[in-house]
Amino acid sequence: MSKPFQFDYQDQVIVYGQHKQAIQTMLDYDNLVKKQQPSIVAVIDPFGGTKQVYKWGKLDILLPTFRSVDQAIESGLKARIGVNMASSRSAYQATLEMLKNKYLKLMAILAEGVSEREARKIAKLATEREVTIIGPASVGALIAGKFKISHAGGTIDNVLRTRLDQPGSVGLISKSGGMLNELMTMIDKNSDGVTEAIAVGGDRYPASRLVDHLARMIDNPRIRLIVILGEIGGIQENQVAKYLKDNPTDKVVICHIIGSGSRGLNREIQFGHAGAKANQEQEMPDYKLARLEEAGVLVVRKYQDLAKAIRDQGVLDNTRSINHYYQEFNQAIVAGDLRYTPSIISTVDYDYQAGSKQGFGEIIADLWLQRPVKQWQADWIELAIKLIIDHGPLVSGAHNTIVTARAGKDLASSLASGLLTIGPRFGGAITGAATYFSIAVSQGLSPEEFVSKMKQDKVLIPGIGHLKYSRTNPDLRTKRLIDFLKSNLDHSPHLDFALEVENITLRKKDNLVLNVDGALAVCLLDIMQDIGIDQQGIQSYIQADLFNGFFIWARSMGLIAHHIDQKLLNQPLYRHPEWDNPIISNPQ
Repeated sequence: MSKPFQFDYQDQVIVYGQHKQAIQTMLDYDNLVKKQQPSIVAVIDPFGGTKQVYKWGKLDILLPTFRSVDQAIESGLKARIGVNMASSRSAYQATLEMLKNKYLKLMAILAEGVSEREARKIAKLATEREVTIIGPASVGALIAGKFKISHAGGTIDNVLRTRLDQPGSVGLISKSGGMLNELMTMIDKNSDGVTEAIAVGGDRYPASRLVDHLARMIDNPRIRLIVILGEIGGIQENQVAKYLKDNPTDKVVICHIIGSGSRGLNREIQFGHAGAKANQEQEMPDYKLARLEEAGVLVVRKYQDLAKAIRDQGVLDNTRSINHYYQEFNQAIVAGDLRYTPSIISTVDYDYQAGSKQGFGEIIADLWLQRPVKQWQADWIELAIKLIIDHGPLVSGAHNTIVTARAGKDLASSLASGLLTIGPRFGGAITGAATYFSIAVSQGLSPEEFVSKMKQDKVLIPGIGHLKYSRTNPDLRTKRLIDFLKSNLDHSPHLDFALEVENITLRKKDNLVLNVDGALAVCLLDIMQDIGIDQQGIQSYIQADLFNGFFIWARSMGLIAHHIDQKLLNQPLYRHPEWDNPIISNPQ
């Protein structure tokens, strides 16, 4: 166990795992105790899920979300508290990742089922890093008026009913998370309320023990009475007894141990928690209670006597009020006290201001990548858009737009008709090229391995090949995109890889060149990498179809031009020429 951790009203929290209900109750508690800002400053979501809307009072907020603790630290966060909500399968790895935060001083691990081997390693690492850890298998903690960690204290309605927003003078330490809320209710009814309530977790090897939190509570001048709920199994209660013998205190310590009826049962019986199993005499409740009694602890052998024992200490205060009132539904609407989650979540809110010097490249980066880019990168984006705006009236998108315009339809209909042709065979090669080349580079494949694998999988390489352009008749658009990037970027692994692939494919056929779609895809991959987007982030943008967005956005301008052109020319309804009759299959 590290040096005792004392909570501060201004402490910041990083939560590992997107568990909306638990996070929301923590935010509600912050708001209830009148914090100006949420104590949760970041959520770590390693799977890159969608951002969640949370409530801050009646306001909707989006908490900063990162894929890793490293990213959160790099952003400048200095949170002292971590709440690990990862499942038992990943709780250990999540703990190791959270311990990278040099500012971390306390962490709660909620997962049940963490292996004993991993729990021991966690306890050792915590000691080395001087980090206090509550858990594993903890429901968290509540420090009245300061913090609510995870589900400790229950819903906000329960917090208000039991006045857990107002600090009392009773410290509570429990092995059982399930009993924590019941005990806090008991303390509220029989004293002036809880100061701190900690669930250390019921596993056999918790990272912090009853005695660790006892020592901290004894040092807290606010706490006048300490209540401990122990269990059959383990020797933590014996450690408490030894500590109190060696360090007598004027504060009253009350203890009840669950499992006192175990003497009449088979010794192999386990009571719920992984640690609630007595393998030796000193782990039995009556043995531990005797040691505690010798150390001056007020021992309560029957649970039903615990409330009276608390009340008898004379710290009852009935003057505290419940900071809550209920309203009729219609009254709540009028008063604005109802809140709801909006149907649409959006992080896009771009308002172009007159006089702005931003070009289209910077605007696209702001809107699509939601991060700043270097000037040359914005210029490259503009160049890419200009080069693919139009490719004449014969391609499928332009053809459909022209036919629709000549049918007398409006601009929106003509544009939609043209855009709907964009897909795997027209324009969609940009996304395909980005997908395959990014995976190949990230996996460290050689160009030869990549080409062989694509051939083996019977997949044509997107971004390679053109009907019109070849080695001897190069596409100047492709050359301009590549030259612009190379003149500004020293390290371009995706482009270099694609050019080596082109050298291989050209051995087979002269027109298997890197086309404009492929060049756009690999150059954009290198730009994204240069501005700090990691491989997971790049894959997210690919799945969101950002790469095709460039083709769609550019071609929309070209398709609009074709619609306007047809209207100005006053062209009649298009009819397929009779000399080019389609083949009609007649089953008769």
